Amino acid sequence: MSKGFHMSAEEVRAWLAQHGMTIRKNIEGEYRVNFKDGVEDTAYYTNDLQDAISTALAMASERKI
Repeated sequence: MSKGFHMSAEEVRAWLAQHGMTIRKNIEGEYRVNFKDGVEDTAYYTNDLQDAISTALAMASERKI
């Protein structure tokens, strides 16, 4: 995703789900990304949406290797 390209939260969730990932935003505004079947040890937390998306895609790519 590049700057200027906007997706709704639901579109981001659906897009990441196609890559086997989940994303959630908690009450403190932090994003949590993980594998669909991931345990807490594999979860990643950040307050930056772009970081969350980039990390989720990197995690998905590494898992496929």
